[in-house]
Amino acid sequence: MWTPEIEAAVDAWKRTGSFPFPSLNIYPAPSPEFLTLEELRLIYHVASICYGMEEIGANSFSLWTDQIPT
Repeated sequence: MWTPEIEAAVDAWKRTGSFPFPSLNIYPAPSPEFLTLEELRLIYHVASICYGMEEIGANSFSLWTDQIPT
């Protein structure tokens, strides 16, 4: 289940085209007009994990986070 906050963030991303995690410096940012709702949710989920790990300085704690651009 997706929380209402996540649904609202994904909806805003889809409407505005503005990536919800600009501090991750992903370039080019994923274009929501070319993605399904499931794909947007998945990207949002992975980006939110990366963002949370970055916020607590834990990006180097796992191998996969080294593969996500920051």
